[in-house]
Amino acid sequence: MKKSEFEDTTPQGHLAVFTRSLDSSNLKSRLSAEIGSEKARHCYCELLTETLRCAKNFDTTVYVEGPIIDEAWLLGLRTKPQSEGDLGQRMLACFEDGVRVLVGGDSPLVSIEYLNSAFSALRSHDVVLGPTEDGGYVLIGMNKPEPRVFNNIHWSTANVLCETLNIASSLDLRVKCLDLVWDVDTGVDYKRWLELKKEHS
Repeated sequence: MKKSEFEDTTPQGHLAVFTRSLDSSNLKSRLSAEIGSEKARHCYCELLTETLRCAKNFDTTVYVEGPIIDEAWLLGLRTKPQSEGDLGQRMLACFEDGVRVLVGGDSPLVSIEYLNSAFSALRSHDVVLGPTEDGGYVLIGMNKPEPRVFNNIHWSTANVLCETLNIASSLDLRVKCLDLVWDVDTGVDYKRWLELKKEHS
């Protein structure tokens, strides 16, 4: 499956791909429990590779959790280790590092156009979110770091997006939600991904 590609891309800021190293022993633990570690690893490798291919069209840094032994999977993109702390603290550190848009690597619907739409939304909004069907988000963008957006969030629950939107509203931040997407976390998601690959093969 190929994501949409085009040559005339004008980056509008620093992009972060937020991922666990493909050299890590534990990838997609929830998915692994349902379909087995080998299938889960293969799936994540494909999803992340497609995201990185899109990211090569931007000023990108890959923020990696875990050891990097073989750099081939990074497709030549520069890397930095993720900071310490919970998920919110680690994402905030990216924005404090100059990032404007941060995206995860496990949604098959992230494309160059999707990333461009995030940067475009920041021209008229303070925060942009890429909501997922499970109640979280695969992408977040901000024109400047706002630590409170990441505070008191119950990460890895179905309330992440709602809680984030409530905090943003309380801060009078202008928020843009992009099109709803889905990521691959469960066996059902995995089957859906396989069907999507067939459609685009």
